[in-house]
Amino acid sequence: MINDDITKEELLQELEKLRKDYISLNIAYQKEITDRKLVEEKLREYNPRIELAMESADMAWWEMDISTGAVTIHKRKAEMLGFPPEQFKHYKDFMVLVHPDDNEKAMNAMRSHLEGLIDKYEIEYRILTKTGSYKWFYDIGSITKRDENGKPLKVAGLVLNISDRKEADESIRLKNLELTEINATKDKFFSIIAHDLKSPFNGFLGLTKMMAENLSEFTLDELKEISKDMQESANNLYKLLENLLEWSRMQRGVTEFKPEMCMLSFIVKQILEVQSVVAKAKAIQFINNIPEEAMVTADVPMLNTLLRNLISNALKFTQRGGKIEIGIVNEPSEVLKLSGDCTVIYIKDNGIGMDEEIRTHLFKMDSKVSRPGTENEPSTGLGLLLCKEFVEKHGGKIWVESEVGKGSTFYFSLPR
Repeated sequence: MINDDITKEELLQELEKLRKDYISLNIAYQKEITDRKLVEEKLREYNPRIELAMESADMAWWEMDISTGAVTIHKRKAEMLGFPPEQFKHYKDFMVLVHPDDNEKAMNAMRSHLEGLIDKYEIEYRILTKTGSYKWFYDIGSITKRDENGKPLKVAGLVLNISDRKEADESIRLKNLELTEINATKDKFFSIIAHDLKSPFNGFLGLTKMMAENLSEFTLDELKEISKDMQESANNLYKLLENLLEWSRMQRGVTEFKPEMCMLSFIVKQILEVQSVVAKAKAIQFINNIPEEAMVTADVPMLNTLLRNLISNALKFTQRGGKIEIGIVNEPSEVLKLSGDCTVIYIKDNGIGMDEEIRTHLFKMDSKVSRPGTENEPSTGLGLLLCKEFVEKHGGKIWVESEVGKGSTFYFSLPR
């Protein structure tokens, strides 16, 4: 019923007001429908672009219901791992694939965000792919929905494949490590030049000075002895300079490498003939067990330098009256499980030997392991470094077995 106190004019005004409100509401409703359609249209327009961007950037979105652990993921995330999207319905479906070293970190990051300890969930971790390899991912997300009490209900985020970046970082790390090693090698090289080259020069210069200032005071026998010492100093200087030159050429990559089939016995005989003068001076016996028919594939100049250094080294550290044996290991496959397609050569002496510390650093540039021979022959350790470089250039290995007071045996392998 209409209130009798309301006049007809007031009623008409009220109806007019309701009409206008209805029109306004209708316009707003129509506008809302239009806006929603525009939004939907825009979404349809942008979705392919978003999909393309995510695919190009190896990126995907995800959402998780916190109370149930149920997840909704963009198909791209599953594709990056090589699995079908329907395989991932719960967050545990992902966590079982996370690398063991990263699993707890990822869980702690999410837990800290949900408890309000950090503003966002952010982590880098590795996930196992279907191929059995791991890929690196950067994952970032935050709470998107809470209840009336502020309790988190949903969390969503983006995940990005960063495997390429990680590989690049690792490559840079290895390059930096390589540069550090090169600098250490360079410093060691300068140390050898400064110390080990200077020392024999001082002896040589001392002898020449003594002769220049007091020549008339020496007897003929004394002059012969001095001349002998000068010749020995000159020979040692020449050997050192020769090794320095060979090593520096190898480091700069200018040493020619021309492997060919060659007769090992012939090369060993030549070197033993040259070294026989030193061997006779110390009454050391050479025992050559290299078979006449033994053939190896090697760069002949490198093989000469390699054998010369190892035999010279054995002469230095073998006492007067000792013996040095050169031969071939009959069963190379039993030595360090080397391939049967290689020849293992050994140089064995019954000299002073070496302890474990010296053996450990014997083929390293960053350690000083040089020591004088049994009759104070100079030694820099550079010859053994050069041997290692040459053997590895051939694709072989070099190692030593030794015991203090019982001598040393050096082994190296070459292609047969």
